Amino acid sequence: MKEIILSELKKQKRTKMLVLSFLSILAVSLLSLLLGLRIVSYGFEVDNKESFFMEQLLFWNSFYIFPALLVLVGSHSITRERTEGTLNHLLLIPVSYSKVLYAKFFVLFLLMLVFSLFAYMCAIFNQFILFKNIISMTLFFDFLKAYIVNGVCLLISVAPIISLSSYLKNDSLLLVGMSVMYSFLGIFIINSSFNMIYPISASLGIAGMFSLTNLEILKAIISYSVCIIFTVININYIQKKIIC
Repeated sequence: MKEIILSELKKQKRTKMLVLSFLSILAVSLLSLLLGLRIVSYGFEVDNKESFFMEQLLFWNSFYIFPALLVLVGSHSITRERTEGTLNHLLLIPVSYSKVLYAKFFVLFLLMLVFSLFAYMCAIFNQFILFKNIISMTLFFDFLKAYIVNGVCLLISVAPIISLSSYLKNDSLLLVGMSVMYSFLGIFIINSSFNMIYPISASLGIAGMFSLTNLEILKAIISYSVCIIFTVININYIQKKIIC
């Protein structure tokens, strides 16, 4: 498994997906900064100056960029095996295809951590540029945890979509489109009674952006458990299909 993970990391370095991912996160961060500058230039008072950009980018990442980004990188790493003709070579080595997929998800988990940290650094930079304030250590670690937890939840949320890419040859954009609609719908659900059932909107609650009851936490756990179970079942089904 270690060799497969290292191999997948090398493959990721050779693609343009990482550059595209960082540029996308940076573009959203710059857009957030421009919006903040516009708000201040119009004379509007910002109540939460200590955490304005950290909260805003966490929200934007959840609904506008991270789900699609994770699906794009994840599905591309899977469909690439077919388009580049390396799938047949993988099947010849004494390693099950399911292990290859699990290795790809683990690498995607590592990339998600890097993406989350980069987005968080961008938020802190914006915070300093506009408000000239250095956040406290308590606030720094609180939001650091929030960004990481949010990223983990978003990865679990889109894992079922990514697992579907094993059935496709080169249709990653179709899954990206699905993830965009999936995440965008969360904007309307977050203020409803279903916000902790819907995985995308639940990510903000689990990240600590609003208080939760024990029942709401249980709903989120069930929701994410369903996502994980669906992904595992799908991967195992693909393995059996390949064997047959």
